[in-house]
Amino acid sequence: MKQKNEFIELLKELGIQINEGITPEKVKGNYPRIVIWPYISEYQAASGGAYNDIKTYQVSLMSKTIDEPKLQELRQKMLNHHLIPRINHEYIEEERVWHSFFSVDLIEGVIEE
Repeated sequence: MKQKNEFIELLKELGIQINEGITPEKVKGNYPRIVIWPYISEYQAASGGAYNDIKTYQVSLMSKTIDEPKLQELRQKMLNHHLIPRINHEYIEEERVWHSFFSVDLIEGVIEE
């Protein structure tokens, strides 16, 4: 499992638009682009009575093609860090774009007792 800040840095290495949460209107036409948001929060026991603050994030990559080179680059970077996501794809007809998405568990911090 990766620290959130490490994962964000990995995404930034792609050199494309990345947003957390809602994508601003001004960049909605930029492709490829990534948006991430947490949808599960939990604590997991860590050493010494502490707890890891874990968030499960959805990572969405919007692109004009299903075989987007930046998605392939991201898959390789994640593999290099022992992160192996199951990537789903859907075509969004009204926008005429591909939505590739997966989840990843990230450590956001440690909670001390």
